[in-house]
Order: sequence, then structure tokens, then C-alpha cells
Amino acid sequence: MTNSGNPKALRKGTDQKKIASRNALIEALQRLKKNAPTSVKKGTPISPASVSKEAGVDRGTLYNHRDILQMVKAEKYETKIPMMRRKPLLIDAENKVAELREVIKELQDDKAKLATSVASLDSKLRYLQKDLETVKYEREELKGQLAKVRPLKAVAADDSH
Repeated sequence: MTNSGNPKALRKGTDQKKIASRNALIEALQRLKKNAPTSVKKGTPISPASVSKEAGVDRGTLYNHRDILQMVKAEKYETKIPMMRRKPLLIDAENKVAELREVIKELQDDKAKLATSVASLDSKLRYLQKDLETVKYEREELKGQLAKVRPLKAVAADDSH
């Protein structure tokens, strides 16, 4: 038995479909508000398109429910207000980032200067180490020469007695 010839039955079916769509749209809006959607990605902004998609209905269906459309638009507006309140915080954060970037640049400059100083000191250290080796070698040479001279002095001292 079909309802194709019964206008009351057709209207009843249409009314039930409208009620189901209405409920689906309201539930979808609530899920999006709670950031717990089932059909769209979490964090999806509330808009007529996202509510319709979350509800599983065409966007035109939402436009047939003007009161729900107004709720969606109001919610969309409400989500923008906190962003306006966050703008000074965002500006503060951007200023802080700029300050920190400047500090980083100064630290990088200091690091480059220190690297140059370390290289210079390393070069001086190698020079002084070579110089020290030369002095040690010369000292050993002089010790050897002194060892040769001392016995001669001792012999000369013995000869004079």
C-alpha cells in the first residue's frame, strides 16, 4: 500500500521529514559547539555549510529552517567575539616574538664574535706551545753543555791546588 494517492499521508511524511531534519540540524549545531562532531573534522568553524554537513542534510534544508539558520549565524558571530578579545593578546605575543628574535640575533652575533676570539686564542696557544717546546729543547741543550763544562772546571780546580 502506497501513500501516493493520499495527500494527508504525504503531508504527514513530509512533516515527519521536516521534524527529523530540524532535529538533525539542532543536534549538529550542538555537537559543533561542543567541538564533538561526527561528520566533520574537530575544530571546524560553525557555519551554515558545516552545520548542514554535520547534520547530513543539504544546505538548502537549513535555509528552510530560518530560526536554526539565525542560531547558526548568531553562534558564528559569538565565536568571532572572543577572537576580537584575543587580538590584544595576539599583538602582545607578536611583540614578544619580535623581541625574542632580536635577542636571538644579538646572541648569534655574540656567538660569532666568541668563535673568532676562540680561534685567535687557539692559534696563540699553538704558537706558545711550539715556543715552549723550543725553550725546552734549548734548555736540554744548555744542560748538556753545562755538564761538559762542569767537569772541566772541576779538573781545572784540582790542577790549581
